[in-house]
Amino acid sequence: MPFYQYLQHSGIFSSKNLLAEEDASMVPISSPLTPIMGDGGKTEKKSAVSKPLRVQAVKKDIRQSPKKVNLVAKLVLGMQVEDALLQLQVTVKRAAKTVYQVLNSARANAAHNHGLDPERLLVDEAFVGKGVYLKRLSYHAKGRSGIMVKTQMPANSGGEGDHS
Repeated sequence: MPFYQYLQHSGIFSSKNLLAEEDASMVPISSPLTPIMGDGGKTEKKSAVSKPLRVQAVKKDIRQSPKKVNLVAKLVLGMQVEDALLQLQVTVKRAAKTVYQVLNSARANAAHNHGLDPERLLVDEAFVGKGVYLKRLSYHAKGRSGIMVKTQMPANSGGEGDHS
């Protein structure tokens, strides 16, 4: 017998006795510890369509160093989207233009595709992952050669949450 059933049978804990006895008009609150035994044939449909709380935009094949772009992406984490876009406009780094494009695209996705208010968006996450490496030959002196690695990565500046 599981522990929560033991507690219910012994009378120590019961989700049916959570409310005060004098107020009989209220319905008992179910506990997260008790399993759902069935809803008695009642089915409720949600009439309101819930809006997604996260919106994402991805830009692929960026020819910049992931470390440098991540430095700029971490700068705008937790900011409101409008403030983050203003911050990126005055940032004197080449990666700021890339992060600005992705963040602006995510804001447009939130407004156009999901009907969210662009003024009320927060930057929940912004990161750059490791992408495909292009390996090219680099010729050296005395007949030797080396491998030159050129990075191309996706910038996932997205996941903006709609805050209240």
